[in-house]
Amino acid sequence: MSRQRYQHGGNIWDKPQPLAWLDFSANINPWGPPQAMLDAISLALPALNHYPDPQATAATNAVAAYLQVPRENLLLTNGGLAGLELVVNYLQPAAATICQPTFVEYERLCHLHEVSVNNLHCLRQRREFRLPREELQTISSGSLVFLCNPVNPCGTLADLGQIQELLQTVKARSSRLLLDEAFIDFIPGASARQIALTDEHLLIAGSLTKLFAIPGLRLGYLIGSASLVEELRYRQTPWSLNLLAQAAAETLPTLSDFVQDSLKRITAAREELINGLSQLEIATLPSQANFLLVDFQSWGLTARAINNRLHDKRMQIRDCSNFVGLDDCFARIAVLSPTANRRLLASLEEIKCGI
Repeated sequence: MSRQRYQHGGNIWDKPQPLAWLDFSANINPWGPPQAMLDAISLALPALNHYPDPQATAATNAVAAYLQVPRENLLLTNGGLAGLELVVNYLQPAAATICQPTFVEYERLCHLHEVSVNNLHCLRQRREFRLPREELQTISSGSLVFLCNPVNPCGTLADLGQIQELLQTVKARSSRLLLDEAFIDFIPGASARQIALTDEHLLIAGSLTKLFAIPGLRLGYLIGSASLVEELRYRQTPWSLNLLAQAAAETLPTLSDFVQDSLKRITAAREELINGLSQLEIATLPSQANFLLVDFQSWGLTARAINNRLHDKRMQIRDCSNFVGLDDCFARIAVLSPTANRRLLASLEEIKCGI
């Protein structure tokens, strides 16, 4: 398997003057980080000559309050991916089922841990992500099922009824469901975290870096039954959460106004972006998240070709050709500010006129 298969978006650092780029390849809230979080990080700097709290006590209490879960059901991690790896390393499943297309790291983790992979292809006619009920019956006993919700790169959400139905199928096969809710903060009320508190067959991985715009800090979490979380806590590397990430986490209960304002802005910006793409005859899949999966097939251009032309204007989108089930005409576009989105639309219009 080629290592290029596992490349990601969000890499601006190989570009000239990287901070001058408009990065539509990373799904980050353009209105963050919140000032209160930046202030807390600044105040924590003089303590960098000390080890961070190994239990992350204050940070865990704050995140538990923000997520409305008991602290014993919560484990903070060095980003969402660190939580996923901790789960795979602990469970050591014999097999895994991955709902595709999705985050490429699920497959990479399985290969690293020598877990056989069964891909469930969920994209229908290039326009709809849907869990295939009949194929879900093929889940092998004792396996780990990966589902990203809302799914990356499509933005499609499986509602709680669908999650419950999938969970029943998983339980009937003595398996577990690892639900990656990295972008769930953008869809209030959609999380399955309350189900995970008491169901040993469900684990939730989450991220706090997208909505709060701190991917450079790394801050994620796992939610599950108290007994399962305790086993994972025991196996976690000491000092996994650095001092600055802990300081940022401690501000979460105070940021409700920031969250509500961000969600309102992102929803409006997403609808405007969808309309603009439609006018350019660029197909988009339905999304409730802060990103869109688009299809340039009607233009007769690949996402890579589009990106090469956008690079001249210091912009980039996410070429999705390395996602299972997607060809080289698919790309993911983050919803940024209206000004940034309009610049992208204007650049895409120029490209279309030159075809």
